[in-house]
Amino acid sequence: MKAALERERALLETTQATLHSMLSSLFDASCICDQSGQLIWYSPQLRQLLAGDEACLGSNISDFAASRKEKE
Repeated sequence: MKAALERERALLETTQATLHSMLSSLFDASCICDQSGQLIWYSPQLRQLLAGDEACLGSNISDFAASRKEKE
């Protein structure tokens, strides 16, 4: 019985750590767009994903979506 409880506790701790990690990084790559979709602010993490510089400010967020042709 004690061994089963210890396994359950270990599983719970692992699950909690995984969820905490996921939730804490949820907003790492975030941005703010105006009504037309123009980027007016983005986090450093999103900057790295998009281009690595500030040239993306003012771009439309949809410009970074892959076209159907690019996906193939």
